Amino acid sequence: MSLTVSACRAPHYLACIFSLLYLLFTCPVYSEPEQSATPANTPQETIELVTGSYTSEHSQGIYRIFYNTQTQSFSQPTLLSQMKNPSFGTQNNDGTLLYFVEEQQQGYVRSFKRNAENASITPINAHSSQGQNPCHLSLSPSEQHLAVANYSSGNVAVFKLSDTGALVDQPTVMQHRGRGPNAKRQEGPHAHWAQWTPDSKFLYAVDLGTDQVMGYTFDTSSGHVGRPFTALKTEPGAGPRHMVFHPTRNWAYVINELSNQIVFATRNTDGQLHSEQKISTLPDDFDGPSQAAHIAINNAGTRLYSSNRGHDSITVFKVASNGTLSVLQHIATQGHWPRFFLLLDDEKLLFVANERSNNVVAFRVNALGMISQTGQSAQVDQPTYLGQVTGPSKL
Repeated sequence: MSLTVSACRAPHYLACIFSLLYLLFTCPVYSEPEQSATPANTPQETIELVTGSYTSEHSQGIYRIFYNTQTQSFSQPTLLSQMKNPSFGTQNNDGTLLYFVEEQQQGYVRSFKRNAENASITPINAHSSQGQNPCHLSLSPSEQHLAVANYSSGNVAVFKLSDTGALVDQPTVMQHRGRGPNAKRQEGPHAHWAQWTPDSKFLYAVDLGTDQVMGYTFDTSSGHVGRPFTALKTEPGAGPRHMVFHPTRNWAYVINELSNQIVFATRNTDGQLHSEQKISTLPDDFDGPSQAAHIAINNAGTRLYSSNRGHDSITVFKVASNGTLSVLQHIATQGHWPRFFLLLDDEKLLFVANERSNNVVAFRVNALGMISQTGQSAQVDQPTYLGQVTGPSKL
């Protein structure tokens, strides 16, 4: 609003003064609209990550790192909780509960409560994993059960969870049997991954040692695990490691550690998986040693990602309308031995945990699903797992 005041003549100076005062105190004053500004490290700009690792003199357990999406920079890692070899973890949907394996000969699973006020975590309870060297765990879609894959003993344990998130005694244990042709790596069963289907009807376990994906029916109301069946048999010596489900179709993708291949499989209503395609994760001209590790798919189900330890790269695949894969990109992970990576599809970011070079590296993901470097990394000793913690994040 603009104001125009005529000059005051002497006889009326008092009236002019009162008029001016009236206008100043009663009329709205115009000002330029303020630009909305977000402080540098608010939750809207900051991603909170938790890291799992193999502990050593330089690493004591679970760490937290913040990544600022505006400045594209990491904070210094801070210790959240001391524990031995928290090599893999998971959390519930709202980020209030966290679970980590303790990968050692006498394996454990530990549950934690997250404090939303200061983002610290408090132990709830711990329980034997019912096996040796647990390396993977997952929550059921209802978040009432937790599955743990024990690598060295080749079995899977399913725990009931209490209302507070605590692990309940007497889990169901499924012991795998068999071996593969690789005498060094497949001398016995090695459960490496266990997870429910999105509809909770089946629990699958990927076994590197027996070249199988085992399936189990699952009753969501009682938590009863049915009798095992071989859902998929890979080629001898392939060494299946992890699996991922397509977000909208009855498809699954299995990554084979020893053969460096991904198997695309269709999933029947009876839980059987049928192999439709095998494709290498490595470039055709690479002939050095490498071991495939992790696998992930974007929310749209149009791009698949895998990591290669040895070639030290991420491979990006296009997912065709019929589910088959074709390679789009190989990109170096800026470190050695990318055991795990975290795809944040909504934020268009991908974080890689390079175990042997002791760093976590940030990458951009564009609208076509292709990856590019940010040049940003954080020093973490032997990182093996990354998780994004939802809920309030504070530095």
